[in-house]
Amino acid sequence: MTESLGTTAMLTASPYPSTVPPSRRRWRAPRATGKLLTRHVGLLAVLGLALGLRFWTITWWGAAPQSDELNFLHAAQALQDGTYPAEEKRLPLYPLLIAGGWTLVPGADPAVIARGLSVVSSLVALALTYALALRLGASRLAALLAPLFLLAFRPFLMSSIRGYADMLALALFLGALVSLLHLPHRGTVTATACL
Repeated sequence: MTESLGTTAMLTASPYPSTVPPSRRRWRAPRATGKLLTRHVGLLAVLGLALGLRFWTITWWGAAPQSDELNFLHAAQALQDGTYPAEEKRLPLYPLLIAGGWTLVPGADPAVIARGLSVVSSLVALALTYALALRLGASRLAALLAPLFLLAFRPFLMSSIRGYADMLALALFLGALVSLLHLPHRGTVTATACL
């Protein structure tokens, strides 16, 4: 009899003791978002500066699509028609993303969609540069300087306002590096990846 009472008491007892009865506990929303924003307010300022600089450069520079950008737009148009150009030697990921954006926003200029995709990819690359610096052990100030230096690099700015696949490739590469550093045996994996 005492054995059955003991197991029943063990099943009904909470593993987390509390002084407040369950009927009086209030649910609270997690404060992770607030902490995230306050801890990385410098990064948000850098991303805001980068976005403003990109929009200013696009409106100031405002050139028509050319060279590779036209090739990507032509391939995106062909993908929407259900084919892929035989003369195109690149993989269709970037034109597929442009065609997807074109489908989501009907009637939009495909050059604007390609440039918007490039701008978003460059902002992701800046945020991942900051995350990579933090993950490698840099202080917050040094980690904030990393995307600022990248932001001041003129070829990075010019590639980010054109409809090239370079920014997407850079964002994917930096994302892979950051995720590699989150692995449990990151020393050997990082050394192997660097080689």
